[in-house]
Amino acid sequence: PDGTHRIFHSEGAATVDASGRVVQLHGTLQDVTEQRAAEAALRLTEMRYREAQRLAKIGNWEWDLTTNTSWWSEELYRILEEDSSTYAATFENFLAKVHPQDRQVLIDGQKTIAVGSNAYAPTESRLVFPDGRQKRIEQLIEARVDGGGKPSPIVGSVHDITERRALEGKLTESEARYASTVELAAVGIAHVAGDGRFIWCNTRFHEMLGYDYDELLERTIKDVSHPDDADLAVRDRSRMHEGTL
Repeated sequence: PDGTHRIFHSEGAATVDASGRVVQLHGTLQDVTEQRAAEAALRLTEMRYREAQRLAKIGNWEWDLTTNTSWWSEELYRILEEDSSTYAATFENFLAKVHPQDRQVLIDGQKTIAVGSNAYAPTESRLVFPDGRQKRIEQLIEARVDGGGKPSPIVGSVHDITERRALEGKLTESEARYASTVELAAVGIAHVAGDGRFIWCNTRFHEMLGYDYDELLERTIKDVSHPDDADLAVRDRSRMHEGTL
């Protein structure tokens, strides 16, 4: 009467007489509105969970010690580039994907079951694919315990950090090139703090001024300026830090 929509599930059967004629219909009618709403909410949660794993490139797995069976998430299969319908979720199959030089630490870790949130240190491994490509992954592992305090399932996450490691490598190379260029430059280069103290300089700079590197870091820009120019150096330095010069 109030316009509210509800969902009902019905089941029924017919009673027939000796001649096969239907003489009675009977059945049940069940209100499943809340059940269907809960199912829809669960599907939405699972979809968001899968999407979050895909975007973060984090898969997870579970190893049941009681049944010795394993489960892998969709994202873990995606990271391993395998089909869940044909590739069994086993430690041996996972290990087959790992670079031979990185396998032993995983094998040793599987032999020892430790309890506690920090019992296992993060492990970084390389995955190798048939075409020669490699991925870098980071694993976090934790053993859950049952009511008696005994380890039950072992759970873990696998994070694809290939892009992060590549960016870190490029950054390291860039910093190395910058440091080399600055150090070998024919001109003096220095970094000066807000109070005028030297905090870094290249070799050419302290050689031009006639100081050792450590000795120069104990001085200010005013200390190394000609008395007639000291005030000007301080003024220009302040303007540079303010961005007005």
